[in-house]
Amino acid sequence: LRNPLASEADSNLNLDIGKSVYVDDWDLERRRTQLKFRGAQWQAKPAEDYDELRTGKHMIVAIKGIILIIKPLGGN
Repeated sequence: LRNPLASEADSNLNLDIGKSVYVDDWDLERRRTQLKFRGAQWQAKPAEDYDELRTGKHMIVAIKGIILIIKPLGGN
């Protein structure tokens, strides 16, 4: 059987993986942010290897339920 969680980060199954989003600010206590993507408000949280939260352009690396998992794009 296939692992149902494998699709969370598979860009062949989820076309939003790799798309860019813009983070205006972070809730540092919760390590979450609200952002607009595809015309709707989404919750997002940082990828596990993303420690120093910053604003600016980010890339979607996975989607867990209704939460986008993101990491910064480039050196911003």
